[in-house]
Amino acid sequence: TVHTVSNDPNQPAEWDNLQMACDSASVGDTIYIQGTATDYCTGITGGVLHLKKKLHLIGVGIKPEGNYLYGYPSYVSSIALDTVTYISGSSGSIIEGLKLSGLTTFNGCENIVFRRNRVMSSLAMNYSSNLLIVNNILHGGSSFYLSTNVLFMNNISLSSISSSGNSCIISNNLFVLNGGAVFSGCQSSTITNNIFYYSNVTGATY
Repeated sequence: TVHTVSNDPNQPAEWDNLQMACDSASVGDTIYIQGTATDYCTGITGGVLHLKKKLHLIGVGIKPEGNYLYGYPSYVSSIALDTVTYISGSSGSIIEGLKLSGLTTFNGCENIVFRRNRVMSSLAMNYSSNLLIVNNILHGGSSFYLSTNVLFMNNISLSSISSSGNSCIISNNLFVLNGGAVFSGCQSSTITNNIFYYSNVTGATY
């Protein structure tokens, strides 16, 4: 089932509250999130969208500011994938086309696709497995502590990657850090075909 969400009364949709839409949707449903001037986490307890089931979230795109008629992003400031250790209800979710301050995964989360998003702060996908992070603009740091089978590919990163392990592939990315170190505590990862612009590539071993 496809659901629509808009928190702009001038652009009505099926839902005006994103958390309620996610809670009411069935496993595997798709939720289209309209670009508006208001953060979709406004009014949600703690200011965090909690995703506790497998869903496909689709926003208006990675940089809608180029569209002068409909220039607002789908801004969901913070998303948490599950909140209970080893309860991985949101496994299998796809998140794309959103503007975020940050995203956090909790223990046991797996099979997550995170693509064509813009992250203004941190991407903390720790203790998880089978992660595809592709075609994003990442302003803050990305962490993959004790995560396995991670593919980090075709991203533009303006900050560092930390704690990637031996089953992490970091490929075909553009790193622009203005002199900062790209890696921190990364061991035995496969790092290939990237461009490092004004970036210090220390911090990766083996």
